[in-house]
Amino acid sequence: MPAHLVYLRCVGTRIVLKFKIEAMIADMSVVNRLSSKQACVLGGCYGRLLRASLEGREALSKAKKMGFLLSNKLGRYKIVFQNRNGDIGYFDQKTRQEFVEHPLCL
Repeated sequence: MPAHLVYLRCVGTRIVLKFKIEAMIADMSVVNRLSSKQACVLGGCYGRLLRASLEGREALSKAKKMGFLLSNKLGRYKIVFQNRNGDIGYFDQKTRQEFVEHPLCL
């Protein structure tokens, strides 16, 4: 079972922090301080690791216990993302259009 690690270097210092990807995703104080580009890269890496874990190709200890994973079995709309502003991105499967709206507008 390979260790999936992320290395962060603190700006203006020589300090390098090492995290497991699952620990970093769970630590909101770290995630909230990432740039949007860094958060995007981390999310992409985590998504690939999570998919591999759910397909049995990798071992990710908490993959099956995560309550935020979405399941889309039925219905017209599919939630795709929530951005840092709290807006929800969703996809209309009938018209094949994407929308981004504030949760109160939904």
